[in-house]
Amino acid sequence: MTRVLLETELESRFAGLDEPVEVCDHSGRLIGYFHPVARDRVSVKELSPFTDEEIMSRCGQPVGRLLSDIMRDLQSQ
Repeated sequence: MTRVLLETELESRFAGLDEPVEVCDHSGRLIGYFHPVARDRVSVKELSPFTDEEIMSRCGQPVGRLLSDIMRDLQSQ
């Protein structure tokens, strides 16, 4: 990802933001979106409703169906 460094004047305009904003050029044409980082950064792990043990046990469980089973079901329709 490319990193853009803001000049001091522009930095102060972005500093107090706490929700996403549209960034436009001087003519009003949309350039992109700015999503500020939460000030009280919470890690993804803290947000997860699952324990490490639950995640690890689910990693070993098979998911989905075999292609042969899917093809058989489609042919019988």
